[in-house]
Amino acid sequence: MKNCIIIIIAAFLFFSGCQKKETILPMEDIATLKSDRQTANIGEEIVLHINESVMIHPDGFVITFNAVPEESRCPTNVNCIWEGRAIIQLMVENRERVYETFLETPNTQQTTGQAVNLFGRTIRLVQVAPYPFENDIITPKQYRIMIRVDEWENIGVYK
Repeated sequence: MKNCIIIIIAAFLFFSGCQKKETILPMEDIATLKSDRQTANIGEEIVLHINESVMIHPDGFVITFNAVPEESRCPTNVNCIWEGRAIIQLMVENRERVYETFLETPNTQQTTGQAVNLFGRTIRLVQVAPYPFENDIITPKQYRIMIRVDEWENIGVYK
């Protein structure tokens, strides 16, 4: 009988030590665990900062805003001969392929910027912000773009 009690106590101590210990994380730690990838549906306007990504539903491909390799738009309060342009770099990927593409801002005759067809959809640049202002330098962290993914359009660029 004495041996049974010792075995039961030993088993109790062994199994009580195996319980999963739950930890409660502060809210700021929980926020860092969440993915910074947002999701959007076809036809929605999407705002991204540099190094942000968006997953397009229902297709499941991901668009990442990588950089602004060219910023030559005529700053506000400056008289320019040419209106200039901004070019953005996107990475567009699905499970099988990765494409790097560049899109240009619209000029004064266009309502939207350049577009590209990838994965059966049309990805169109709507806007690049902020707009340059005389003597101000825009840092990469300040840039944000607005894009829209629509049904496939015949734009002359295919992949």
